[in-house]
Amino acid sequence: MKKPIFIFLIIIAVTGISSSYVYFFIYNKPHQNIANAIPAYTLTTEQLYTEYNTDEKKADRKYLGKIIEIKGFISQITNDKTSITLEFKKEDDMGGVIVSLDSAYYEQYKHLTIGQPITIKGVCVGNLTDVTINRGIIIK
Repeated sequence: MKKPIFIFLIIIAVTGISSSYVYFFIYNKPHQNIANAIPAYTLTTEQLYTEYNTDEKKADRKYLGKIIEIKGFISQITNDKTSITLEFKKEDDMGGVIVSLDSAYYEQYKHLTIGQPITIKGVCVGNLTDVTINRGIIIK
């Protein structure tokens, strides 16, 4: 009778230690400072979209989860008063690149206009229907 209780207590202890590790070291991991980070790749929005459109798995291995710097012309701006999303698409393309700008810089983003050339740095999160970049900040 004592052996099953002992095994049960060991399982509970291991589960508790594992959960604590995940919470303190993985879940609470601080975000990388994108403004100070060196991008893994620098390319145009058209190059990024073409690579994803040609071979998504290869592009994911190359860009997914990495900070990249992209250059392009804004085709659409969505401003919902707390965040700004930029789209980079050609009229003849079904998809493109969508960038969610970092909300910490919201006031600086209000001056953006459609057709404006822009350079942005952010984290690539892959391709849904469009290639998506999160936590974007404007470089120039």
